[in-house]
Amino acid sequence: EENGPIREGDLLTTSSIPGVAMKATKTGQTIGKALTGFTQKDPESIGQVLSFVNLSWYIQDTTETDLGDLAFEKVSTPSGLLAASV
Repeated sequence: EENGPIREGDLLTTSSIPGVAMKATKTGQTIGKALTGFTQKDPESIGQVLSFVNLSWYIQDTTETDLGDLAFEKVSTPSGLLAASV
């Protein structure tokens, strides 16, 4: 469970384990959105989460900078309509 438990609605990205997703917690590429959650006490365990596959880019929640730059909230770009187990 890299990056903690996955809850319904969390964005997913690739993990350090090939073929396994994890919760997206920082700006970067995402592979979908969790439709179901997954919580396990054993951090080494791998389970299944029903997910909506949608390749997109996640921008971590930010606030206004000292320089007055624009602040972004969660943003994703739609790219497909598929469902899969991750």
